[in-house]
Amino acid sequence: MAIENPVQVAEERYNTSQRATSILTESISTGARFNIHEYTNHLVQEQTTEKKARDLRNKENSEEIMTTLNPEMRRTLQRITNGNASQWLTIIPLTADNFDLTPTQFRDALSMRYSKPLLGLRGICDGCGMEMDLNHALNCKTGGLVKQGHDQIHDIIAGLARQVYRGVMVEPIMREGSATEPGLLADIRIHGVWDRERASFYDVRVINADAASYSTRDWSSTANEAAKAKHRKYDTAAEDLHGSFTPLITSCDGILHTEFQTFSKKLVTSLAEKWDKPRSSIAGFVRAKIQLAIIRAVSLRLRGCRKMTRSAIDDTNSQIIREEAALCLEDGAPIPTQDY
Repeated sequence: MAIENPVQVAEERYNTSQRATSILTESISTGARFNIHEYTNHLVQEQTTEKKARDLRNKENSEEIMTTLNPEMRRTLQRITNGNASQWLTIIPLTADNFDLTPTQFRDALSMRYSKPLLGLRGICDGCGMEMDLNHALNCKTGGLVKQGHDQIHDIIAGLARQVYRGVMVEPIMREGSATEPGLLADIRIHGVWDRERASFYDVRVINADAASYSTRDWSSTANEAAKAKHRKYDTAAEDLHGSFTPLITSCDGILHTEFQTFSKKLVTSLAEKWDKPRSSIAGFVRAKIQLAIIRAVSLRLRGCRKMTRSAIDDTNSQIIREEAALCLEDGAPIPTQDY
């Protein structure tokens, strides 16, 4: 997780601090004239030098550790390291920003990140009855958990886009169904992303990059093939609507395909301009939002119920009326019967 031991790095940090503040220290102790510009330049230079040395040392340590891992774990970690999918580990888990995960979601995300066994995973799939393991949980579509997880992701993206763009629509119908041809739905439609007066359509796909069918391929080729398949499916319908199409391909680890990254950067730029905030902070905010949405979508596949349940009461509307009467509701508004 790249969390350094403060005991091991304390001396190095102290020495760096001494070197970086040497001009200020000398000015205070001798009364020499203090030049703020000289001090600032020296401070930045020392911090930059120390960071480069630290990054090089961490890279060497990482490469050394990689050689000791089994091929499956090494493949997963290399994909995550190269894919910049660690933003969610650096944020403050504020409930107000919906940045908090449940303990189970957090543990599952870490277990998948480091190819560790998932704790408490049921032995049999409650949807199809097959043996349950990580790959089956991620791939089984019984019960609609895959669709529900996709909905969480496109809802986050649509919500962010709605802050800066117009004409945002979830699940737009790109082609009506007919007797000879099925209908076609995208996940999101947005006006003004690539062209001010042109609509663009987007469809999300979350790929289990560690599935057996992808075990001999790297993430780049897997994502590119998935993006091409999306383009073949949606491009013609988008052109018929005088719009464009962009696939939003991501792995279960939160590693975005290049087209998803390009869209994300465009969204970040627009949000930073509207909110008058530094682009770097907005980029971190958006990446964290998307990564956490992916983690929750994956957690739903792992821990969600695929078995459908039904109510013993056939008339749901009558039950709702009885519940409202019991709560003294009138047109959906609670009316207290006494003062408290």
